[in-house]
Amino acid sequence: MKNLKIIFILLTLLVSTSACANQDKDYKVTINKTDKDSYKIHVVGSSGNEIRSITYKNLKLANKWILQFNNGSGAETINKSGEPSLNIYEEAFYAILQFLEENEYERINKVVYDLSADPSTFNFVVGKIKESLKNKDGKVINKDKQLTKIMRSSLLDGILVERTCEIASRLEYQCLKNKVGTLPIAFQRSYLGKNWDELISQAEVGLHPSLTFTVNLE
Repeated sequence: MKNLKIIFILLTLLVSTSACANQDKDYKVTINKTDKDSYKIHVVGSSGNEIRSITYKNLKLANKWILQFNNGSGAETINKSGEPSLNIYEEAFYAILQFLEENEYERINKVVYDLSADPSTFNFVVGKIKESLKNKDGKVINKDKQLTKIMRSSLLDGILVERTCEIASRLEYQCLKNKVGTLPIAFQRSYLGKNWDELISQAEVGLHPSLTFTVNLE
Protein backbone atom coordinates (compact mmCIF):
# COMPACT_ATOMS: atom_id res chain seq x y z
CA MET A 1 0.00 0.00 0.00
CA LYS A 2 2.87 2.29 0.89
CA ASN A 3 4.54 1.57 -2.46
CA LEU A 4 1.32 2.38 -4.33
CA LYS A 5 1.11 5.71 -2.51
CA ILE A 6 4.69 6.58 -3.51
CA ILE A 7 3.98 5.65 -7.14
CA PHE A 8 0.86 7.83 -7.13
CA ILE A 9 2.83 10.82 -5.79
CA LEU A 10 5.55 10.34 -8.41
CA LEU A 11 3.01 10.13 -11.22
CA THR A 12 1.29 13.29 -9.96
CA LEU A 13 4.60 15.17 -9.93
CA LEU A 14 5.43 13.88 -13.42
CA VAL A 15 2.10 15.10 -14.83
CA SER A 16 2.51 18.50 -13.15
CA THR A 17 6.03 18.91 -14.50
CA SER A 18 4.90 17.93 -17.98
CA ALA A 19 2.03 20.45 -17.90
CA CYS A 20 4.38 23.26 -16.87
CA ALA A 21 6.83 22.35 -19.59
CA ASN A 22 4.10 22.38 -22.26
CA GLN A 23 2.83 25.73 -21.02
CA ASP A 24 6.32 27.22 -21.26
CA LYS A 25 6.56 26.05 -24.88
CA ASP A 26 3.38 27.90 -25.86
CA TYR A 27 5.25 31.16 -26.20
CA LYS A 28 8.53 32.91 -25.53
CA VAL A 29 8.71 36.52 -24.42
CA THR A 30 11.89 38.60 -24.44
CA ILE A 31 12.16 42.23 -23.36
CA ASN A 32 14.94 44.77 -23.93
CA LYS A 33 15.23 48.21 -22.38
CA THR A 34 15.69 50.93 -25.00
CA ASP A 35 15.45 54.02 -22.82
CA LYS A 36 14.28 55.07 -19.39
CA ASP A 37 10.75 53.66 -18.99
CA SER A 38 10.78 52.31 -22.56
CA TYR A 39 11.17 48.71 -23.78
CA LYS A 40 10.89 46.54 -26.88
CA ILE A 41 9.17 43.15 -26.54
CA HIS A 42 9.49 40.16 -28.86
CA VAL A 43 6.98 37.29 -28.70
CA VAL A 44 7.36 33.92 -30.44
CA GLY A 45 4.13 31.90 -30.44
CA SER A 46 3.47 28.16 -30.30
CA SER A 47 3.26 27.87 -34.10
CA GLY A 48 6.42 29.85 -34.75
CA ASN A 49 4.46 33.05 -35.36
CA GLU A 50 6.17 36.18 -34.09
CA ILE A 51 5.48 39.77 -33.23
CA ARG A 52 8.72 41.72 -33.05
CA SER A 53 9.56 45.12 -31.60
CA ILE A 54 6.35 45.67 -29.63
CA THR A 55 6.78 48.94 -27.75
CA TYR A 56 6.05 49.01 -24.00
CA LYS A 57 6.61 52.43 -22.48
CA ASN A 58 5.46 55.04 -20.04
CA LEU A 59 3.55 58.09 -21.29
CA LYS A 60 5.11 60.51 -18.82
CA LEU A 61 2.59 63.34 -18.98
CA ALA A 62 -0.35 60.98 -18.39
CA ASN A 63 1.69 58.51 -16.29
CA LYS A 64 0.17 55.64 -18.27
CA TRP A 65 1.90 52.50 -19.56
CA ILE A 66 1.16 51.71 -23.18
CA LEU A 67 1.64 48.56 -25.26
CA GLN A 68 1.92 49.25 -29.01
CA PHE A 69 1.24 46.51 -31.58
CA ASN A 70 0.85 49.03 -34.42
CA ASN A 71 3.30 49.09 -37.33
CA GLY A 72 3.94 52.79 -36.91
CA SER A 73 5.63 52.11 -33.57
CA GLY A 74 7.97 49.60 -35.20
CA ALA A 75 6.08 46.37 -34.45
CA GLU A 76 6.29 43.62 -37.08
CA THR A 77 4.02 40.57 -37.29
CA ILE A 78 5.38 37.39 -38.89
CA ASN A 79 2.68 34.82 -39.63
CA LYS A 80 4.36 31.49 -40.40
CA SER A 81 1.33 29.26 -39.81
CA GLY A 82 -1.23 31.12 -41.91
CA GLU A 83 -3.65 31.27 -39.00
CA PRO A 84 -5.94 34.29 -38.45
CA SER A 85 -4.08 37.37 -37.25
CA LEU A 86 -6.60 37.66 -34.40
CA ASN A 87 -5.18 34.45 -32.88
CA ILE A 88 -1.63 35.78 -33.08
CA TYR A 89 -2.53 39.01 -31.29
CA GLU A 90 -4.49 37.12 -28.65
CA GLU A 91 -1.60 34.78 -27.91
CA ALA A 92 0.95 37.58 -27.83
CA PHE A 93 -1.16 39.84 -25.62
CA TYR A 94 -1.84 37.09 -23.08
CA ALA A 95 1.84 36.08 -23.06
CA ILE A 96 2.95 39.67 -22.46
CA LEU A 97 0.46 40.28 -19.64
CA GLN A 98 1.63 37.12 -17.89
CA PHE A 99 5.29 37.99 -18.40
CA LEU A 100 4.90 41.53 -17.05
CA GLU A 101 3.00 40.29 -14.01
CA GLU A 102 5.45 37.49 -13.20
CA ASN A 103 8.44 39.82 -13.54
CA GLU A 104 6.84 42.72 -11.65
CA TYR A 105 6.74 45.27 -14.44
CA GLU A 106 4.20 48.09 -14.45
CA ARG A 107 0.63 47.27 -15.44
CA ILE A 108 -0.60 48.22 -18.90
CA ASN A 109 -3.14 51.04 -19.26
CA LYS A 110 -3.48 51.21 -23.05
CA VAL A 111 -3.10 48.75 -25.93
CA VAL A 112 -2.65 50.16 -29.45
CA TYR A 113 -3.54 48.25 -32.63
CA ASP A 114 -3.58 49.18 -36.29
CA LEU A 115 -7.14 49.65 -37.51
CA SER A 116 -6.43 46.89 -40.05
CA ALA A 117 -4.83 44.50 -37.50
CA ASP A 118 -7.78 42.08 -37.52
CA PRO A 119 -9.46 41.72 -40.94
CA SER A 120 -12.87 40.86 -39.50
CA THR A 121 -12.90 43.98 -37.31
CA PHE A 122 -11.54 46.15 -40.13
CA ASN A 123 -14.11 44.88 -42.66
CA PHE A 124 -16.88 45.55 -40.16
CA VAL A 125 -15.68 49.15 -39.72
CA VAL A 126 -15.37 49.63 -43.50
CA GLY A 127 -18.89 48.26 -44.02
CA LYS A 128 -20.40 50.69 -41.53
CA ILE A 129 -18.57 53.63 -43.10
CA LYS A 130 -19.75 52.60 -46.59
CA GLU A 131 -23.36 52.60 -45.39
CA SER A 132 -23.03 56.13 -44.06
CA LEU A 133 -21.45 57.45 -47.30
CA LYS A 134 -24.44 56.66 -49.51
CA ASN A 135 -26.29 59.85 -48.61
CA LYS A 136 -23.41 62.01 -47.42
CA ASP A 137 -23.04 65.43 -49.06
CA GLY A 138 -19.90 67.44 -49.57
CA LYS A 139 -16.29 66.55 -50.28
CA VAL A 140 -13.90 64.10 -48.66
CA ILE A 141 -12.03 65.65 -45.74
CA ASN A 142 -10.02 64.37 -42.82
CA LYS A 143 -11.29 64.60 -39.23
CA ASP A 144 -14.96 64.28 -40.22
CA LYS A 145 -16.78 64.11 -36.87
CA GLN A 146 -19.66 61.90 -38.04
CA LEU A 147 -17.38 59.29 -39.60
CA THR A 148 -14.99 59.36 -36.65
CA LYS A 149 -17.94 58.57 -34.40
CA ILE A 150 -19.04 55.71 -36.69
CA MET A 151 -15.50 54.30 -36.77
CA ARG A 152 -15.27 54.31 -32.98
CA SER A 153 -18.73 52.80 -32.41
CA SER A 154 -17.94 50.05 -34.94
CA LEU A 155 -14.72 49.20 -33.11
CA LEU A 156 -16.68 48.86 -29.87
CA ASP A 157 -18.61 46.02 -31.52
CA GLY A 158 -15.53 44.47 -33.10
CA ILE A 159 -14.11 41.11 -32.04
CA LEU A 160 -10.54 42.37 -31.45
CA VAL A 161 -11.71 44.76 -28.72
CA GLU A 162 -13.94 42.05 -27.25
CA ARG A 163 -11.11 39.50 -27.13
CA THR A 164 -8.63 42.03 -25.72
CA CYS A 165 -11.00 42.77 -22.85
CA GLU A 166 -11.66 39.06 -22.26
CA ILE A 167 -7.95 38.23 -22.08
CA ALA A 168 -7.25 41.20 -19.82
CA SER A 169 -9.96 40.05 -17.41
CA ARG A 170 -8.17 36.70 -16.93
CA LEU A 171 -5.25 38.57 -15.38
CA GLU A 172 -7.24 40.89 -13.12
CA TYR A 173 -7.56 43.77 -15.56
CA GLN A 174 -10.75 45.26 -16.88
CA CYS A 175 -11.60 47.49 -19.80
CA LEU A 176 -12.67 51.01 -18.89
CA LYS A 177 -16.21 52.15 -19.57
CA ASN A 178 -14.66 54.38 -22.25
CA LYS A 179 -12.77 51.37 -23.56
CA VAL A 180 -11.92 52.45 -27.11
CA GLY A 181 -9.98 55.53 -28.15
CA THR A 182 -9.32 56.75 -31.69
CA LEU A 183 -7.77 59.72 -33.40
CA PRO A 184 -9.98 61.55 -35.94
CA ILE A 185 -10.63 59.58 -39.12
CA ALA A 186 -8.21 60.17 -42.01
CA PHE A 187 -8.18 59.26 -45.71
CA GLN A 188 -5.48 58.76 -48.29
CA ARG A 189 -4.44 62.05 -49.87
CA SER A 190 -5.54 61.03 -53.38
CA TYR A 191 -9.19 60.89 -52.24
CA LEU A 192 -9.33 64.25 -50.46
CA GLY A 193 -11.64 66.75 -52.17
CA LYS A 194 -13.61 64.11 -54.08
CA ASN A 195 -17.32 63.40 -53.54
CA TRP A 196 -17.97 61.15 -50.57
CA ASP A 197 -19.89 58.58 -52.60
CA GLU A 198 -16.80 57.97 -54.75
CA LEU A 199 -15.22 56.21 -51.77
CA ILE A 200 -17.88 53.50 -51.70
CA SER A 201 -16.34 51.61 -54.62
CA GLN A 202 -12.77 52.09 -53.40
CA ALA A 203 -10.78 49.43 -51.57
CA GLU A 204 -11.05 50.02 -47.82
CA VAL A 205 -13.07 53.20 -48.59
CA GLY A 206 -9.80 55.09 -48.96
CA LEU A 207 -8.95 54.97 -45.25
CA HIS A 208 -5.42 56.01 -44.40
CA PRO A 209 -3.28 52.92 -43.62
CA SER A 210 -1.72 54.53 -40.53
CA LEU A 211 -5.01 54.66 -38.59
CA THR A 212 -4.87 53.07 -35.14
CA PHE A 213 -7.11 52.60 -32.14
CA THR A 214 -6.56 52.12 -28.42
CA VAL A 215 -8.14 49.74 -25.91
CA ASN A 216 -8.12 51.31 -22.43
CA LEU A 217 -7.51 49.13 -19.36
CA GLU A 218 -7.31 49.45 -15.62
